Amino acid sequence: MKLKIICKYGRYPAADGGTSCFWLSGGGANVVMDMGGGALIGLEQNGLPLPDTDAIALSHLHFDHMSDVLALVYKCEIYEREGRLKNKIPLYLPDTPSDVFALLERTGAFDLRVVKDGDEAFFKSLKLTFFAMKHPVETYAVRCEADGKALAYTADTVYNENIARLIEGCSSVFADACVLARDFNEKSPHISVRDIARLTRESRSKIVLIHLPPEGDLDGILEEALSENENAALGETGVWYEV
Repeated sequence: MKLKIICKYGRYPAADGGTSCFWLSGGGANVVMDMGGGALIGLEQNGLPLPDTDAIALSHLHFDHMSDVLALVYKCEIYEREGRLKNKIPLYLPDTPSDVFALLERTGAFDLRVVKDGDEAFFKSLKLTFFAMKHPVETYAVRCEADGKALAYTADTVYNENIARLIEGCSSVFADACVLARDFNEKSPHISVRDIARLTRESRSKIVLIHLPPEGDLDGILEEALSENENAALGETGVWYEV
């Protein structure tokens, strides 16, 4: 099983890349997790053919995690018309906020599959498990398992008890890392880098820092993560992370 970071930033794109998109390949399947701004061109550049995409999973319906799904609608329509796409691609997602969900539903472009805490999905021998996170909108982290190995994608969250269940036994955790401890407060929608790094250290996982601020202190983020987990690294786009 392996994962490639297509886009690593949060909130809005940076000059060198877009927001929140990941290509998971394992167990004979290909799944795209999140499709923020810049994701569609990033997937094109990295060579994932649309007909080879077994599913798309949206952790939540904030625009920096799903905006390019709307552009993908047109590509799906063209591929279906030309016979290159035989079936609608399954799209796993929460059904709130209801207005955003309704927008995706109205397109008719995807096979919508609503997820809840603890739901599982199987693609050949790849298994995904969804864990409810704590964020201003309904959000799900994803645990990915194939060939006896596991990795986790935290999506956006503050601390909650599901994180320990999500990352237990995972060799790598691709983690929300946009808020330094000095900037964290009770109203923050994101866990601090220090706290998520500590949790991954306790689970003996490597932490890959993603959802990075496009104009933030990346050196400071890495330094804070390393202070809690020596097996920490900033996420790099276009690189396969083997599990």
